[in-house]
Amino acid sequence: MKKIFVCIIYCAGITYFISMILVSIYGHIDTKDRADIAIVLGSKVNKDGTLSDRLKSRMDRSIELYMNKQVKHLLLSGGTGKEGFDESSKMMEYAMAKGVKKDHIITDSNGYNTKQTAENSSKLLKENGLKNIIIVTQHFHIFRTTLAMQHYGIKIIGTAHPKFYEMRDIYSLFREILAILKYSTINEIQR
Repeated sequence: MKKIFVCIIYCAGITYFISMILVSIYGHIDTKDRADIAIVLGSKVNKDGTLSDRLKSRMDRSIELYMNKQVKHLLLSGGTGKEGFDESSKMMEYAMAKGVKKDHIITDSNGYNTKQTAENSSKLLKENGLKNIIIVTQHFHIFRTTLAMQHYGIKIIGTAHPKFYEMRDIYSLFREILAILKYSTINEIQR
């Protein structure tokens, strides 16, 4: 009985590790296709009101897509964090300072998590007559974001990840597998 238990734990660990690798690989495959809009998921704004390095890297990647005419618009999604700043507003300020036209930016101040961002984005895309997207977030977060967007009927043309890495990504990738499992289960129950 003990050997079976050890074998189950060992197999589960190997499966989890392989899942982490596959999610990371998936998140590193950027598209070259054009889309109506890039949806940029928020992250922490610093106490002084500047974007965290992680959020700045997402914004820089989305601005690159915009400047290269791979997307025509940016949808900036994020909520108000414990620092007291609306992420989407700070993201918009940053984008405009880098040359993105204000009328090419849509903000979602209620994107407190991936599911809310997808739900809100679905409505905002319809309101603005936009159909297809490129997702911009960290590599480990792209798979779950893709699941969320598909759940709300959003046509995904592709994804783009910033070239920003930190030691925290290992923890984030580990946690992401649990989040994907939880999210997938909740979505199946809601169908």
